[in-house]
Amino acid sequence: MSGGLFIIAAAREIEREIGVKEEQEILSRHGELFREFLPERRPLPGAIKLLEFLRSNNIVHGITISGRRQESICKVKNYRPFIPARF
Repeated sequence: MSGGLFIIAAAREIEREIGVKEEQEILSRHGELFREFLPERRPLPGAIKLLEFLRSNNIVHGITISGRRQESICKVKNYRPFIPARF
C-alpha cells in the first residue's frame, strides 16, 4: 500500500482528519518500514521482458511510478538499463 493510500485508510479508521505535520511523520515512518522490510525492490514479473520488447521494436514508451521521490528513485534503479538518463 502506498503511503498516500495508507494515510487515507488510517484517517478513515481513526475517524478524524490527519494534519499535514502528522501526515509527514506517518509517511516518513512508512518509508522507513518499507525500506527495512523490503530493502531490495524487484521489477514486477514480466516488466523487464516488456521493456526489452518495446525498445527492440522501437516502440515509444514511458514509465510512471507512484510514491515519494526517495522511494521512486530506489524503484527506478531496477530499470536503469532501460531508461534514458532523464530521471
